[in-house]
Amino acid sequence: MISVLTTVRYRKDAIVETAGLQQKDFEPLVKGFEKDVYIVEARHPVTGKLLGFVRFKKGVLEFTNFGAQLSRRALDIGETSKRGNLEAAGTHGEGFKVGSLIMARCGYRVQYEASSFRWTVKFGGRDESMLYCFLSDLKDHTLQKQIDAYQKKLAKGTSRELKNNIWEDVTVRIGKIRGHGLKIEREDFENRIKVSIDLNRPSNLIQTARGSLILDPNYCNKIFLKGLLLEGKSSEKPFKFGYNLLEGDVNRDRERLIDPAEEAKVLAEIWAEATQLQDGVEKEWVAMLRENKFADVHGVANYISKDAAGRIWQHLLKLDAAGECFYHDSQNCDRASFPFRITLLYTDMLVGCRDHQR
Repeated sequence: MISVLTTVRYRKDAIVETAGLQQKDFEPLVKGFEKDVYIVEARHPVTGKLLGFVRFKKGVLEFTNFGAQLSRRALDIGETSKRGNLEAAGTHGEGFKVGSLIMARCGYRVQYEASSFRWTVKFGGRDESMLYCFLSDLKDHTLQKQIDAYQKKLAKGTSRELKNNIWEDVTVRIGKIRGHGLKIEREDFENRIKVSIDLNRPSNLIQTARGSLILDPNYCNKIFLKGLLLEGKSSEKPFKFGYNLLEGDVNRDRERLIDPAEEAKVLAEIWAEATQLQDGVEKEWVAMLRENKFADVHGVANYISKDAAGRIWQHLLKLDAAGECFYHDSQNCDRASFPFRITLLYTDMLVGCRDHQR
């Protein structure tokens, strides 16, 4: 089922690319279950135009994004349109193919509708051990009939419905389809959507240019990359909070970010902006910097800007309104130099006792 949610990510990337959006501006409308039907609508953040949808109904999970195409080359291992695209999560050119393989191996029928064809992924051959993708097109008169019916609706000004057009959209269906394959159980589906932040929104987060700081306690120690949960961690220390990063490259198993230094830089920038967006956030940041036991601040000292360090310093002064503390590092006793000694924020900073003068 993790591959099912990888497909969610894959289709979201496609919608973002087709609509010319940025990840941070795209927030699907999760309607949840209504009479045993789960629906998520993807709408343009400005116009409200329907861009696609996710629907779970009677054991079948369906993803559709409007105005998209799926080419034959998409079946090639290593083929991807996302390489070099900072708004997309995938880069290896394997997720679509490997995801289909895993789901077919689990017994689900996997079927795509795109470019006026049905693409059915299933095992075949003498021992049914070879993975095939069978393409079948609609009869010309059937396809034309569907196009004519759709054109009449457009002429009447009818808005797009939760229905795909095989000639101009891309749809993925997984589960029991036309009597073939296993159905996806609702309980399994509900458990697995938790790996997608788009389908399981936190109650409290701060959106910044580099990603989201998730304050919802249910998301502590969880790292998402562009909406999809990473299964591993880049540090032995736990994360006190959760994060949805908008940038970064992952290893092939989507366990962690490849570059820990880049992760530290992004986290420092997320916190720096969050302290400007919401009052009280610097309190949590300063506490972690001084304790140095959480991965949230591991290696971030070199990436904290002068302005952010200055705000931290002002917060420390507020905590010491009575002037009873003397701050120093292992090399200097000059309090005024502290904001500029960014690398010493949590490695060498000590809080002295009341016997010291400023």
